Amino acid sequence: KMFPPLMLLRDNTLDELKSNAVGPRKPPGGFLGSMPGIGTLLGTIVDFVIGVEGSTLAAGIFRLSLFMDFIQIMNMNVQSTSDYRSFRTINNNSLSADYMLLHVVPSFVALNFVSVFGAAVILLLIFTGIAALLLISFWRMTKRYNPNRTLQGFASQPWIFRTLKPADGTHTAEIRFANVSVVMSLTVLYIPLSKLSVDALVWSSDYWPTHNRASTTTPNIEGMCYKTNTDPDQFNWAFVIIPVAALTVIFYTLWFPYLMMRTIKKLLPRVDEYNELGNKRTGGEMETEYMRLLGRDKSPLNFMYIDYRRKWGTYKPLYILCFKLSNLLIISIFTQQNCIFHKADVRKMLVIQQSALICMQSVLLCAHLSIQPFVDMLSNRSELCSRFGYVMTAVIGLLVALQVKGSTVYQSALLYVVQALTYSGNIYFSIAGTSWMSHWIKRLQVRIDFSIDIFSPVLQLEKHIKRRIWQETLSTILLSGPEYRMPIGQMVTFSVDDHWPPYLLQFRGTIAERHIENLKIVKSVGMTSYQDALNMLDAEGYSERWKSVIKRIQTEFAGPDAYWQPLEITPANKRAFEGVSSYFGKAFLVPFPPTLVISYDQTQQGVCGATVQLTTLQELEAFIWQNESETIRNRKWVRLSLRALEGQKVYCPHVETENITPQGRMLTWLAGLENRKDRYTMAKPIYYDEGILTIQRKIGPNAGGYSFESGFDVFVTYAQGQRRDEGGLSVVRKSLTVDAAAAFGLRDDFEYSPSLEQFFNDNYSIITLRYPQMAQLLQNYRVCFYREALEKRKTMQYAFLTEIFDTPSYSIKEMEKDFGCSKGNAVVRQLPVRYKAASTMLVQRMAHVRKTQVHQWWYIFWDDFWRQNNGDYAALQSNAQLFSPQYPTSIAYTPMPRKKLEELLKSKTGIWRATNAKKGIVDQGLINRIYFMIDELAFNRSLRRPGEAQSGAGRGEPLVVGTVRTDGSIGVRSIETISIPTSSKAAHHYPLYSDPFAATSRHTGGGTDHDVSSIVERYAWPWTEQRLSGRPSQNAFKRFKGRILEWLSIRPYKLHDDIQQLFIYLRIVD
Repeated sequence: KMFPPLMLLRDNTLDELKSNAVGPRKPPGGFLGSMPGIGTLLGTIVDFVIGVEGSTLAAGIFRLSLFMDFIQIMNMNVQSTSDYRSFRTINNNSLSADYMLLHVVPSFVALNFVSVFGAAVILLLIFTGIAALLLISFWRMTKRYNPNRTLQGFASQPWIFRTLKPADGTHTAEIRFANVSVVMSLTVLYIPLSKLSVDALVWSSDYWPTHNRASTTTPNIEGMCYKTNTDPDQFNWAFVIIPVAALTVIFYTLWFPYLMMRTIKKLLPRVDEYNELGNKRTGGEMETEYMRLLGRDKSPLNFMYIDYRRKWGTYKPLYILCFKLSNLLIISIFTQQNCIFHKADVRKMLVIQQSALICMQSVLLCAHLSIQPFVDMLSNRSELCSRFGYVMTAVIGLLVALQVKGSTVYQSALLYVVQALTYSGNIYFSIAGTSWMSHWIKRLQVRIDFSIDIFSPVLQLEKHIKRRIWQETLSTILLSGPEYRMPIGQMVTFSVDDHWPPYLLQFRGTIAERHIENLKIVKSVGMTSYQDALNMLDAEGYSERWKSVIKRIQTEFAGPDAYWQPLEITPANKRAFEGVSSYFGKAFLVPFPPTLVISYDQTQQGVCGATVQLTTLQELEAFIWQNESETIRNRKWVRLSLRALEGQKVYCPHVETENITPQGRMLTWLAGLENRKDRYTMAKPIYYDEGILTIQRKIGPNAGGYSFESGFDVFVTYAQGQRRDEGGLSVVRKSLTVDAAAAFGLRDDFEYSPSLEQFFNDNYSIITLRYPQMAQLLQNYRVCFYREALEKRKTMQYAFLTEIFDTPSYSIKEMEKDFGCSKGNAVVRQLPVRYKAASTMLVQRMAHVRKTQVHQWWYIFWDDFWRQNNGDYAALQSNAQLFSPQYPTSIAYTPMPRKKLEELLKSKTGIWRATNAKKGIVDQGLINRIYFMIDELAFNRSLRRPGEAQSGAGRGEPLVVGTVRTDGSIGVRSIETISIPTSSKAAHHYPLYSDPFAATSRHTGGGTDHDVSSIVERYAWPWTEQRLSGRPSQNAFKRFKGRILEWLSIRPYKLHDDIQQLFIYLRIVD
């Protein structure tokens, strides 16, 4: 049996437990149970499409869209070089194999139905109607309110909780799926519809009223231009087609890429020029920070730019304009088969067309080689194959046009070869990055993968032991135990930003949620900052001050109408204060680490999401002092009074001047259009009395109730006014919106003024009635999040992560004592008692594995061996009790001599691989490396503990290791200088960033990501896959072969050219 509670991970991984993605998605069982209904099936498809975003499958789907672009452009280019109608067998009017393979099938896939069926007019109208509906959807999509564009605290919910119409329950997962479908449909239709429209404007042969559209010898071409029939008595549909085509070109061919570019520019993550220390970032640091921001971007439209590098976020619309549009314009215009150049020589026009294509596509090919716009390297390689195929196709077309000797060969055999190579390359790179392809290659190569540099002499054993045994077991209990787990179906989501710690939303009071939140915080800020925050809050003499300050801010000052004037403006925070004069905004406090975030009402245009963060006790106390001052309290009263008047009809007299010409009333700008000196205007006042007061915020309102977001632009909207004419007063029914500064003299700093006092006096009754209600509403808003933060601390303390989760116990009594002394929920403190068997097994496993360094390394090796490879080899699955560390019978707990290990592996079917054998997993080379490492550990040749004498004779010099730094330089260091932690409990924390050797040890990898199955491109582990790889020094040919394997993704890791392989020669002495 498995160790408890690891049997709970049979059907669900730990990552699934952390995201609560278990329970409701499982079928009830059986054959019928595995066949969901239509609703469930659609929901599964939606979940799949949304779920692949951010995973390795997302890159594969993106490459498929690139493949579709390739098919359409290649089909269009081939159409321009060859007359496929010659492939038809004219005698029996059947289709030849060449025609079907090279024309009909690609045309269908490319949606180029005109070249097969004709009926250009019908297809134009159908495609235009579809595109019009999609464009309307795209326009509405880009105008829709995006709460993540300017995240403002815990009231702003992620998109997964947003609904398009709250009444119908349409979740945003479905909205995002619709967004992806709309954009993909518009991009797929772009070439077919745009070409139909451009062909209509130049009236190509597809629109000629004849069945022989390909003929160039028609006697009366003039009579067919811009006509749909040859009978003058019938209606000429050209009068409909031309306007439709022109509107399509304007609103679809040109406006759609422009709108996409403008939308992407608004949504692209903005990288600050300075880091948190105020130092200017380098180009590489800017790129790294941008990639980090992309990984945390939750915009529902991020699929339009997430696949591109920082400088090329708008590459998609540029690609549409520069590549797709230029291709179809050259092919549609520079041809003899239209009414513009129908009198020109066929050969001359074909030479011009193909020459233009060669020049344009060669320039774009060179540009692609230079910029490499895609984040995913496989996409860059796929696009490279496509563009090379475009250039070669155009070259073949030019050879045919010039009638070079052998042009028939160029047009047939060579064209087939180019198409075969480019199609094959695109298909290969479209599937090369998929998970099943990567694992198939791995099984074919009989490759053993590791998530860490397992043979590195600087591998931090304690860190991995703690993570793989102690922390995994505790997480399993806390996430799946009945007393701790989350409600089934609850979604785990955070308010996440790059300038403040994450905060768990929709808290339901469970311990599992708090445990996940602690893990999320430590991954965001780091263990050092996490521990520093705990020490800061518990520091003697400061603890009570911190508690008092945090409580006062949460209950008295959080929310809108908060004031903060910076004590000092530095280059790092200068951006947040640009355009700010009132220093009012919305404030919200992240409880841990304590961070007060302020989003100002006034921001410079384009810097809507800039915020200010206060993290020190002195800053928070200064914030309270500023907001308690008499001046600021008066200004707050003004703001709250205006909030009480929001949406109400207020009395606010205003006079607006209207210019009138002698001919009648005209707008000033319209009168100016006449530009005549003998014209003059007369100004007449319009008197407005009552209007609706509105407050405009930076972002839209909440899903329900009052909006507490930042932004405070006040306006008064008048529905009608009065004007005094010769006949008396007349009503002017013209709406007018006036800024509060012009309406009643509101100042930017909200200081009291005579005109503002008069306005409040005129509307005193409304203020008296609604002011207390508004004050209570704001107080309820503060108390709501204060109680949630208090409930989180009661459920699980933030110190649990460092005192318990990061500090293993090595006896059951010690574990019970540590849990019992911890603060927080009693259910958490009783965990060792409630789960006695699991806790006992846990401490016994920890104690057993930690006996010696040999035991530690032996366990880590077989644990990682199982995690990273059991899904690829059936022989491992059939021997799970032997290899999986979840079973007590696993060899991971019992280091053994080499001979015994080899006998054990040979006794199991499919495990041992003999020399030159094709079947098996473990070979002699892997065994050699295992026992080379065991020898170093067991006999303390180099990894002895500090203070221990080196026993025995003939041990030799300690092993010298080299480390490749991030800048590519090599650092050489003796392992004797490495400080190995002692056996005291305090030494088992994660290595801090202040560790002098931490920079080197981090090159060994961060450890297993539980049971992740993705194979991604990375650099080779310096020791496991390079120095101890067992391959001889590579010559130039083998290095070239290695680069080809890397380029084709047959080998998922790249070798370091600067790391020399290590070979140890042994002499056997009797």
